[in-house]
Amino acid sequence: MTMETGDTCRCCKCGISLPENKSDICSACLKAEVIDSKRSLPPKQVTIQHCSQCDYYFHPPKLQMKARFGSKELLTFCVKSLKKMDFSLRNATFVGTETDYSETKIIKVKLSLEKHIWSVYYIEQDHIVEYLVEDETCSSCSGASSNLDCLVSSTL
Repeated sequence: MTMETGDTCRCCKCGISLPENKSDICSACLKAEVIDSKRSLPPKQVTIQHCSQCDYYFHPPKLQMKARFGSKELLTFCVKSLKKMDFSLRNATFVGTETDYSETKIIKVKLSLEKHIWSVYYIEQDHIVEYLVEDETCSSCSGASSNLDCLVSSTL
C-alpha cells in the first residue's frame, strides 16, 4: 500500500487512487472478485438415482445412502453429492413439499453459502440446487428379483 496525500491509497489490484479503506481495493476490483466468486457456485441441477425397492439414493461413482424423503440423511446425501465448493456451507434446507416431489421427481435444496474475500469482506448467498431423481433399480434389488424369476420359471 502506497500512501498518498490525505487519506487515500492505491488499489492493490489496478493501482488507481482511492479513499483509504481496510482492504485497499477499489469497488470495481471488488466487484470483479465477487463475480469470479459467483462463478464457483454449485451447479443448479444435479442428477441422482433412487431405488424405490430399497429406498437407496445413489450418486455415482461411490456415494450411496438409504434415506426417506425429507430426512436429515437425504439432506446430507444431497449436499455430499456436490463437487467441492469454494464457498462455506452455513445451512441447507429442503424447499417444497413431498407432494411437489411426488409430482415432479425433483428435490430442491436451499444452500446458504458464505465466502470471504480479501479477509475483510464476505459474501452471503442463498443458492437453490434441484436434484433430478431418476428411478433406477439398484444391482442388489435387480439381482434379487432376477433370482426369484429364475426360481419361479424353473419350478413351472
